[in-house]
Parts: sequence; structure tokens; C-alpha cells
Amino acid sequence: MALDRDWHGAVARIQPLLASEATYEVCKLAGECYVQLQDFDKALQVLQAALAFDDRDEDPALYIRLGSVLLVKKRWNQARDAFLRSIQAKPTAEAWGGVAYAEFRSDQLSTYEALCEANLLDTERTDVWALLCLVHLRHENWDAADHACRQCLSLEPETELLLEVATELQRKERQMSLAEACARRALESKDTGQGHSVLADVLAQMGKAEASVLEAQVALKMLADQPDLRKVIFSKALKLCQELEDAPLTEALHACQKLADEQAKQPPA
Repeated sequence: MALDRDWHGAVARIQPLLASEATYEVCKLAGECYVQLQDFDKALQVLQAALAFDDRDEDPALYIRLGSVLLVKKRWNQARDAFLRSIQAKPTAEAWGGVAYAEFRSDQLSTYEALCEANLLDTERTDVWALLCLVHLRHENWDAADHACRQCLSLEPETELLLEVATELQRKERQMSLAEACARRALESKDTGQGHSVLADVLAQMGKAEASVLEAQVALKMLADQPDLRKVIFSKALKLCQELEDAPLTEALHACQKLADEQAKQPPA
């Protein structure tokens, strides 16, 4: 059933085995199913159980999956260790990228070295180029950051990191056209309220006030369940409306915020 991507059905079949005759392969398969279902607590539990079997081989894929789950749980150091165990069995760009991501989130200084190792193995990983861009921006290596950003944009988009690159470029007032391109590519990959909010900030920085307000309106509609974030977005957009002295735009902005407030009060389906 897992091969047919029927993850719920696969879990239903696997759970009795986990309770009665769990094996390494059963735990590993259960971990994959729970990851696909985004039940990361159970995924972590069964993947760690898989590691307890003495007769297993050192499976680099298992450690990569475990590391990915630990990243979701924001256990940066444990995730880094899991990826390093994978590398001991078989060096891969995916594992080195995982090491780099964990180190970047925990502000460790060896992030760049891990990214270089990943790039030696695979030069077409979007996450690696995005992280390289963020590292170079952090250290104000402008030319290297621009190169990494363009490499990132030439590949398949990775929403979270592209938005982070856009935000960092906007914050440092660097290459705003690249910041806009990053935000739009991220939105092409996944349409999110956060993405529209980031794009609104970038457009405002570029002096495109009306376009910024329109993006903010979309963000407000999509972020009904995040009132604190909406308050910040609304405040920025309202200031732009006042500067533009555009009454219809201001009215539309208020309407979007009111609609989002009403949606937030509705009980979940």
C-alpha cells in the first residue's frame, strides 16, 4: 500500500505488526508512512525504534529520514548528528545539505564547509544554493551572495528558503529585483500568505506602494488564523495607503482585514 501512496492504508496494516512483531524493516516503513502523513511525533518514535535493532545495516537513507524529522522538530544538534551518521555510511549531497541546514539554524560556524561538501557532490540543489546565499549575505560577501541567489533561481524553487533569501535581501537593501524574483518564484511553488507578505515588503521597499498593498490584501485573506501577523501586515499597508491618499485602496484594505477577522471567529470545520 505504501508503494501505491496509500499512506493511511499502509499505516493501518503496519500498526498490528508494530505492536506484535516489529522488525527493522517494519519500523523503517512505518517511519516513512508517518512522515508522509506529517505525523512527525510517531515518525520519530518508530525511526528511533528502528535504530535499536542490532542486526540492521548502517542505512544512510534511514539516518537522512531521521535527520529530516528532527529538523521539523527543531532539534538542530540531534538532526546534525543523524545526517553525519548518514555521511559516515555514504556521503551524499542531501545529507551534507541537512548538516548545513541544522548548523545554519543553530548559528554554527561550520555551515559553509558543509555547503561546499554538498556542492561538490551535487551542484543543482536549490536548498544548498539558497543557504549559500544566506551565509554570504550574513557575512556581506555581496558578489558571492548574488551568484548563489541566481543559481538558486535557475533551479526548482524551494519555498521556505527562497522567502528567507528575499527577506534578507530586502532587510539589507540589496538587489531588490532579485528579492522580488525570489518571492515570486516561491509563490509559484506554493501560494502562501507568508509569501504574499514577504512580496508586499519587497515591493514597498522598491517604491511600488500600490502593488505592495494589493499583495498585503491577499496575505490578510490567507492568514486569517494569525491575527498578530495580520496586525503587522495591515499596519504597514495602511501607512502606504495613507501616503498614497487612495481612499478606495484603503477601503479595500479594511475590508480584507474585517473579512479575515470574521473568518478567524468561525469554528474550525
